[in-house]
Amino acid sequence: MMLPWVKGVAHASEPDSHITGEKRIPKALVRLGHQNEFALLVEKKSQQLFIYNNDFSLIKVISVTTGMQQGDKERSGDKRTPEGIYFFSAIKEDEELLPKYGIMALTLNYPNVIDARENKRGYGIWLHATDQPARAFKQFDTLGCVVVVNEDMIEISKYVSMETTPIVIEDEIRYASDASRQQLEKAMSDLVSQWKNAWQTKNIEKYISLYSERFKFDGMNKTEWKQYKQKLNRRYSRIDVTVTDLDIILHDDYAVVVFIQRYQSNMFKSKGVKRLYMVPENNGWKIIGEEWQEIQHTRPWQIARKYSTAVAELDEKPGVKREQWIKSKNPSHYALQLLGVSNEDQLIGFINKYGLNDKVGYFKTRLNGKEWWVLIYGEYKSMNDAKSATETLPEYLKHPSPWVRTYKSIQQTIDQSKQIN
Repeated sequence: MMLPWVKGVAHASEPDSHITGEKRIPKALVRLGHQNEFALLVEKKSQQLFIYNNDFSLIKVISVTTGMQQGDKERSGDKRTPEGIYFFSAIKEDEELLPKYGIMALTLNYPNVIDARENKRGYGIWLHATDQPARAFKQFDTLGCVVVVNEDMIEISKYVSMETTPIVIEDEIRYASDASRQQLEKAMSDLVSQWKNAWQTKNIEKYISLYSERFKFDGMNKTEWKQYKQKLNRRYSRIDVTVTDLDIILHDDYAVVVFIQRYQSNMFKSKGVKRLYMVPENNGWKIIGEEWQEIQHTRPWQIARKYSTAVAELDEKPGVKREQWIKSKNPSHYALQLLGVSNEDQLIGFINKYGLNDKVGYFKTRLNGKEWWVLIYGEYKSMNDAKSATETLPEYLKHPSPWVRTYKSIQQTIDQSKQIN
């Protein structure tokens, strides 16, 4: 269920900020190097998917459902959703899917390099839609996939590039200071620079020193990898390597650095997506595995957009009170203004999912020529009571930070919007 934060409708602060104004950056996001790059974070605990842009601003929050069983996936059939850093490797359209998968599915590269090393098994982990709209509101209801409703799959597709957009799945998202993020970004960026330079200059000792003793690739261990690279160095008179669009993603005890790699020698050239899997060791971060994939130019949105006008809207809106709920309140009392969304049905689904019918009202307003639906929560006699209430709100109502308003001011906004309309 998409619940985008809307500046000027919900609150004037950033959606991923503390009340103090300090920006909260998910620990997983160390660097998103491309100006059009996004990252998807799935939090199993809250059953939500968060979309961040390349300056670490939260731009979308979407309801999901994940595996029936708790914990990290370990084997086939355990009904758990894996936790780690993954990338989208293939697009499946509705004609090649069973109806239960909805309009589209994006396959994840589970098991990844780290999973394989840890002997984690299983396959067929997807982010997919569903033909049952209510299913995404039933928490922990899959065999291991991440499931969203059709309209949210369409929305997500706008932010995904195949093989490069990360989807990080965690039990609970953790946050880090920008200072610690910058420190880690520098350390890993420096390592990639050393790796590239050593490769280009054929400095095999420096090159191999950046790899873990536990490194494996295509059946080769570190010693065999060194011998293989030495053989190539003797074959090629020159090697040129270019690294662009570098992203750095962190999860627990490993990180993935992903970038576009252009390679050219006197005999061979290639361009593709390179992923270096890194682990912390006593003498710093080391490469424990790597992958190369061809660039996929087809984007999910190119496929999903043909379904965007075909997703049916809800005809009935039972049990949800609108402006009359707001009008019934004491004008001098206070409320918490929470979310602003561009689709009324999405807001209703959110209200019904969390059983908020008796606690909220909502109204329609207009901002920059576009309609928005705004959620109003609670009734408090004083501003202090309302501010205190923000501390006890459940997590799914804290993005963005609530705006304390009187019911009189809310009613004025409603009246002004009607005059504009």
